[in-house]
Parts: sequence; structure tokens; C-alpha cells
Amino acid sequence: MAWVKRDVPGLAKRMSCLNMGVFVAAWRFGTVTAPNLVEGKGVGEEWVLRMPCDSERKLPFVDPKSDTGCFVRALVGVEPGMSVLGECKMLS
Repeated sequence: MAWVKRDVPGLAKRMSCLNMGVFVAAWRFGTVTAPNLVEGKGVGEEWVLRMPCDSERKLPFVDPKSDTGCFVRALVGVEPGMSVLGECKMLS
């Protein structure tokens, strides 16, 4: 949004931005975020998503098919200039 404010200020005055969290299906696109089976941790299976960041950091996750419409409707109902982080769950 910074370059829009700098290079196209007329547009920046009329727009808002929706920044989406990590798509819950993103693990399909690479091995870095693929779920890993953790064995020997209690009863049953446990799957862990590993992300390349600090283990204490919470990341915003979103299901784009079910959540995007809600975020867009929220932006349509407010004045331009709003920036929203769309997330349905913060996971660590």
C-alpha cells in the first residue's frame, strides 16, 4: 500500500486493503509447511504443521473459500483507507 500512496495518491484515497492470513490449504504447495506425523505423543496420532518462524509467534490462518466474503463485506461497509488482516484463527 505504501507504493500506491506514493505513486498513485488519488487511488489510495479511494481504496482499502485486505491482507489474508496463511491459507489453511497452503501446506499442499510445498514441503516446508506440510503436516508431519508426530508419533509416540500420547494416544492416537498427532499432526503438526511446521512453519519457518519463531515457535512462540502466532500466525493468522484463513480458509479463503469460507472467510474471504466476510472480510470483503466488512471493508465495503467502512470508509476507504482501511487495512484489514483477514484471519479466522491465530495458531502457534
